[in-house]
Amino acid sequence: MSLAVTLANAASGLSVAQAALATTASNVSNVNTPGYTRKVVQQETRILAGQSAGARALDVTRIADQFVASQAREQAIRLGRSDMLAAIHQRIQDTIYGEPAQTGRGISSRLTDLLTSLDALAASPHQVAARSEVLGRIEATLSTLTADLAAIETIRSDVDHQIGQVIGSINTDITELAAINQQFSRGYGSADLEDRRDGVLARLAGRIDIQVGWQDDGQVDVTTRNGTVLLDGEPRQVVYEPASSTGPGSPLGRIAVYAAKDIDRATGLPVTGARSDELVSAGTRAALSQELAAAGAEPVVSNLRGGSLQGLIEARDRVLPELADQLAELAMAVRHRLNAAHNDAATSPPPATLSGTRAGLAPTAGFVGSGTATIALVDRSSGTAASAFQLDLAGFTSVDDVLAAVNTASSGAVSASLDGQGRLVLASSDPLLGIAISEGDSAIATSDSAGHGWSFGFSHYFGLNDLIVDAPGGSVGRIRPDIAANGFALATATLDAAAGPPLVASLGGKGDGTGAARLAAALREPGSVVARGGLPAYAVSVTGYAADITSLAASAAAEAQRVATGDQALATDLATRQGSLSGVNLDEEMSRLILYQQAYSVSARIISITDDLFGELLRIAG
Repeated sequence: MSLAVTLANAASGLSVAQAALATTASNVSNVNTPGYTRKVVQQETRILAGQSAGARALDVTRIADQFVASQAREQAIRLGRSDMLAAIHQRIQDTIYGEPAQTGRGISSRLTDLLTSLDALAASPHQVAARSEVLGRIEATLSTLTADLAAIETIRSDVDHQIGQVIGSINTDITELAAINQQFSRGYGSADLEDRRDGVLARLAGRIDIQVGWQDDGQVDVTTRNGTVLLDGEPRQVVYEPASSTGPGSPLGRIAVYAAKDIDRATGLPVTGARSDELVSAGTRAALSQELAAAGAEPVVSNLRGGSLQGLIEARDRVLPELADQLAELAMAVRHRLNAAHNDAATSPPPATLSGTRAGLAPTAGFVGSGTATIALVDRSSGTAASAFQLDLAGFTSVDDVLAAVNTASSGAVSASLDGQGRLVLASSDPLLGIAISEGDSAIATSDSAGHGWSFGFSHYFGLNDLIVDAPGGSVGRIRPDIAANGFALATATLDAAAGPPLVASLGGKGDGTGAARLAAALREPGSVVARGGLPAYAVSVTGYAADITSLAASAAAEAQRVATGDQALATDLATRQGSLSGVNLDEEMSRLILYQQAYSVSARIISITDDLFGELLRIAG
């Protein structure tokens, strides 16, 4: 072998050792860089004219397992969804129910406090403090229900806007992948660029369920699981406009994918007539309640199965609406049952005029009733019943029949009329005589689009002695203003009626707590509710239903956390497997540094010796 060949071999070894040292140094410096994979310099022997001509360094390659990386992306898709759902369930628990140690915060605690105060009032109806306590507890219950429903809508609105933010991040990832693809297509691919590409894919998988197709030159194609293209040569753009309102019946826009050329750069919205692929349909929510279905609302249908985007959609369109349905059902039950009991009670002394709350009635408005109610005129000073008469609802077919029957049966002592807002008004012709009503077995049946089969007593149907009335501003209701202003307007007594003949009626005095006891019983006794969310149609007390809502929400939160914890454990395991193969081990890298330094020193020594030999030859030749 000539000295020239020896020098060339040593120089090539020096070059290879330099490349290996640089790559190893890069590994060491990036030991804590997320997503970095260990790099190695491949080398091979150079052959010229059938003879060894030293070594040469090939491209720097990554130590990576694409199968494990693919499994990690699959797990990121599952974790993105479960982690998001767990976070939203936890927010619901923190916002509505509070921590377990925070007693008295949830609606169950409010109802328990209300029951305790009603029991105390039934025992001491003459005490002002007991009446004030009951009114305060009722107000707290209504306020809590109103606040809980408002909180759910706030969370739902936040989730809807978060959907818009996640979609913005998805579009950023797709654009970045398109730029990386362009680098590979121009032949500028590198191991570091592959790291960057894999990092973007992992991030994107956590946001939306994707499938990745690989091209020979390192470019990737990205589609969703249902085949919607996100990146195929040209990037696509996902478009969604968050709703301005997320009320129970508010419409939500669709989530669709458009070609980049179909997006107006000035507005960020698709141009008119642009074709799109739909990821999530427009609608109101995932599963329609009976009243929304009756109103012709459309359900939201998602073609996604994983990623944080799907977790947000499930929370917005299923978890939160179903909880709102349950709380709204509870609010209706509280109002209906307390009003039913209050209408079957009376104040002592009773008022000379009873004004109904059911508005919009016409004399010809029909209804189907049954049973008998008793109306008595009571001396407001002595509490003695001066007269009484009964109304047989089975014979009535319209409001006009009610008006005529009251005016006739009372011989003019009580006038029945409709006011300007179509509400029933009963007025005593003698201001010294008050009006008290016993519902008896009277019943007026109604139904609504939600599937409720309501049953009202005579007074309850017309709202002649309601305790809870409508309130402005989206509240579930408020205490009737005159009762809120005067605790003794709270009906704690009852009118006892014996059909006879003759008909005998008597009203308890201020010490009569039977009306208050009926209010407490209204919360304890079972009544029917319609199916809401995960709760079926069944007979349950108001307190029991509140406890079931709380229990179901806590169970759902615990299950969501369990799934997220399991998904996180598997994601961590896959990351550990990736790290054991692709991660940088400082001890190993330091060993390689020593090896490459020795190789470099050997090559340098050979060059030095060869240089000395060349010098000696030149000296001899000279």
